[in-house]
Amino acid sequence: MRKIAIANQRPGVGKTTTAINLAASFAFLGKRVLLVDADPQGGLTKSLLHDGYKGRTLYDVLQGISGVDDAAVPAEPRGFYIIPSSSELQGLEVELRSQKGWERRFKDAFKKLEGFDILLIDSPPTLSTMTVNSFVAANSVLIPLQCDYFALEGLPQLLKTIKLIKSSLNPMLEIEGFVITMYDRRFRFAPNIVSEIKKYFDEKVFETTIPRSVRFLESPVLGKPLLSFAPDSKGARRYVDLAREMMGKWEAVL
Repeated sequence: MRKIAIANQRPGVGKTTTAINLAASFAFLGKRVLLVDADPQGGLTKSLLHDGYKGRTLYDVLQGISGVDDAAVPAEPRGFYIIPSSSELQGLEVELRSQKGWERRFKDAFKKLEGFDILLIDSPPTLSTMTVNSFVAANSVLIPLQCDYFALEGLPQLLKTIKLIKSSLNPMLEIEGFVITMYDRRFRFAPNIVSEIKKYFDEKVFETTIPRSVRFLESPVLGKPLLSFAPDSKGARRYVDLAREMMGKWEAVL
């Protein structure tokens, strides 16, 4: 099973948008996908379930109150499930720090996960307790980078954290790659920014770029991934392209 944390400590780079639409794209391509909202702010949960959700959440799973199967909520398209976040995670983050093995709580809770091909974790936009737990539980980290002048801002600290987790807690952890989001061809410096990113990270930068689109703003209002209400939009097609590109790389190393 592929276990991928999606992370960037810089807010507003399309991290949650990528988590939702990439998960939906994998499901569209025939994979069974579990997407976990590990952010106490619950942006992903609010985008897909809105504020009225009263069921089991990641908090219940991490506390042993609920199993993964009981907390998994079906989404669109078929084969796509999410485990919602809740504000209770904020208190749990503080509580976990005083417990032995706190950094493995997430990994232990999802150790016996069956019936899924891919686990995606939407990490908080901070290097917090839940972010560390996400990295310990994952095999790789996917990093969205907004196509602007500040794309690399804060990235050294994130990469340092990944390196530290790999050396001390999770030797299997790798960088899945960098995906460029909010690409706008009308911005004349966009190609230069992409070139600069590739200069630093070379083959780790995915060829597929995600365009800036108003459709992504409509998605949370409708509570659906872009594929479910605008499957022919450029944004939806690009996320399917990204999923295919990732799967192609996985097959190439088998």
